[in-house]
Amino acid sequence: MFNPRHLLATAAITATAVVTLGTGTTSAQAPEGDDLRPRLERVCLRIPNMQIRTDNVLARISGDASTRGSLAWLDVKISEAEANERPQLAEVLTNRRAVREAAVPVLEARRDALAGLAEQCASYGVDV
Repeated sequence: MFNPRHLLATAAITATAVVTLGTGTTSAQAPEGDDLRPRLERVCLRIPNMQIRTDNVLARISGDASTRGSLAWLDVKISEAEANERPQLAEVLTNRRAVREAAVPVLEARRDALAGLAEQCASYGVDV
């Protein structure tokens, strides 16, 4: 299930990657004893997994009513809670839906940023 804490954690990892790549230099420019190149490679190697996770979360959120955790699934659960006269549950589910709906533009921006980071890694000579 979608967890907002995971979104925050992956956003922090992405921010770290942006800072690391934005200030990095290629190994040709780095001093001989500098450990920047291995750190750059470690950061770049994490990008494909972050892309997969982002795509999986976006697919789940935008899934149909049979996909547990999707917006459509939450709509069905909200309707069921209202029909069964469970206003507190309906409110909780409505709030959950609002959080997931707000996460979609963030995740889409993250997907675009990760694609840009992958290109930047390639420009540094690190295969992603």
